[in-house]
Amino acid sequence: MKYASLPGLNSYLAMKTMIRYFGHDFVEMPDINEEMLSWGSAQSPEYACLPFKIYLGFFRKLTEQKIDRVFIYGSRDRRACRYLDLCNGIAQILRDHGLTKMDVHFWGGYGLWQGLVDFKKAMGNPSWLKVINGIIIHGSTLTAVDELNDLANWARPRETVKGSVDVWLKKWWQIMGESLSRRKIKEALILAKSEFALIKLDDSRPIIKVALIGDLFKIHEPFFHFDTIRKLNKMGVEVKQSQAFSLLFFGTTNLPSRAHYRELYAAYRQKAQKYLKSVPASCIDISVGETIDQLEQGAKGIVHFQSFGCMPDIMLKPILDRVAKDFKVPIIHYLRDVHSSDGAYQTRLEAFVDLIKRKGKI
Repeated sequence: MKYASLPGLNSYLAMKTMIRYFGHDFVEMPDINEEMLSWGSAQSPEYACLPFKIYLGFFRKLTEQKIDRVFIYGSRDRRACRYLDLCNGIAQILRDHGLTKMDVHFWGGYGLWQGLVDFKKAMGNPSWLKVINGIIIHGSTLTAVDELNDLANWARPRETVKGSVDVWLKKWWQIMGESLSRRKIKEALILAKSEFALIKLDDSRPIIKVALIGDLFKIHEPFFHFDTIRKLNKMGVEVKQSQAFSLLFFGTTNLPSRAHYRELYAAYRQKAQKYLKSVPASCIDISVGETIDQLEQGAKGIVHFQSFGCMPDIMLKPILDRVAKDFKVPIIHYLRDVHSSDGAYQTRLEAFVDLIKRKGKI
């Protein structure tokens, strides 16, 4: 059996370590790219959202690699996003093209017990003890990867040798992906932090902070948002990775060792209550709460990255406008669609950062 997951997302390495722990063949897939988008767009209904078109092209590549099962991070039980419906539509289009059928498994979000039963079956029915150990390895990798990612996003605007932070991050992400036990993951994290301390940083640089917000999957996939975090970092802007997968994974658990995630998760939801009477999309309350938290901690603007046809993004936009108005900070909305230009987006982003600097926000 061949297994795969979506590249680009921070959860990818956690999926990789977990699946390899169970002894299965995990196939390294190419990054999502323009060729996938082009093919997916040509085969999609006109009204389909951008993620549908991109993932259709990606799933085509999966079928060409003869992948049997693909694991995708799920969502909570609120389905404003037509996530499962999209995958059913993708599967139908692939069948219409005579491409191989594969099983798609959603990790979390639709009932704990049923999710565990389905997961156990997908892994070849190992013992429940091994299932639990596999999930522990997944969670440990997730927290470690997110911690390294946060360090990199903080350090990148301050690095004195261009690219040194990304060289460090790539090296240790690779090592994390090969660590198949909780002990090895912990050891790798300690060594990674030790090596991070050797990176030359300039703490005297004037750094501004902004909040980068958007729907969960687009904000974690660099292809979706034109690698905005690194673009901002190069302009001397610090950006925290929002909606960390470790937060979403542990935020609703009662594990004593992960209590800080539960507390942070609850704090974000509390902050969002002023702007939300209900939760219309799976993680929209976390997005709003995290935006408020970053503004309270000194962020001077909001970058909202959205995609054409995405329902959660449509609902999030007016809420973020209210937040920006209340905090008296500028906000930029960028709508990503099939015809979006990276160059045009770069120009708008630079103008936005210059606006903040001219207002004396640093």
